[in-house]
Amino acid sequence: MTILSLHLLFLQKIQSAERILLLIEDVLPSRIGELFRAKKATEALLYGDGHHPFHFGFIRTFFPSGVYDKYFLQVVEYVFQQKPLPISFFAPFFMEQIRADFYDYETGDWSFVNKTRQAVAVMVFLEQAGVLMKKGDKAVNGKFAPLFETYGGQLESSEKQAVFLLGALTQMLLDIQQQKRGSKPFLKQLMGLKMDQQAIKGLLPKVIGKLEEYESYYGGHRQLAEEISHLFLSSSPRWKLSVDELNFYFACGMNLVSKVKEIVWSKEEQ
Repeated sequence: MTILSLHLLFLQKIQSAERILLLIEDVLPSRIGELFRAKKATEALLYGDGHHPFHFGFIRTFFPSGVYDKYFLQVVEYVFQQKPLPISFFAPFFMEQIRADFYDYETGDWSFVNKTRQAVAVMVFLEQAGVLMKKGDKAVNGKFAPLFETYGGQLESSEKQAVFLLGALTQMLLDIQQQKRGSKPFLKQLMGLKMDQQAIKGLLPKVIGKLEEYESYYGGHRQLAEEISHLFLSSSPRWKLSVDELNFYFACGMNLVSKVKEIVWSKEEQ
């Protein structure tokens, strides 16, 4: 019986010398196959146009060279060896890069949108690859259950679902402002994506108030706000989520607003 395994050696060349950065031993071909399947699933879910093939450069985006090399290499090792990592490990790295582009979002710069989509892609890939730890197998119910299940098992709690949907509703408001005013002044209410639990909960009435001001608080917007309120009331009094995690889920909701719209409104209504 023949067993084939691979050894992956990562080197850094410094002038004429070579330094070993990482050695990953005994990677089975079956694991390589699993990673390619995770890659294809991620591309199909987030980049159906076929113009954005997923690769490790997506992960490297959030671990800049020279600054976070050791963390990037750790992720690479864990991916090939299928070792678990929690979302709390990735959230600070995701948000550092996402916040850096957020300030230019009002001017029409799409870097924030693209960077957030990359972070979602990394999250989906890592979960598909069996690396990103799930919080449990809690059943997801309600109108948005198919969406939460499609984008991985990270949205398993009421508070995460509420924050995600609030991000989507906020993006709907920003789109209305852009259409009617040519700008997105409500972005200032998002505190540079450094909101805590109190700020997140306090954001919902502000969004509703602005939608009413623009005579847009009806139909799908009202239904979505009611679902968010229900999820807030269903959540625990004290959320066990860091500020980085909260704002990451919020940014994900902003980025995937089109998927939320597909559920809130039928194609005919849209």
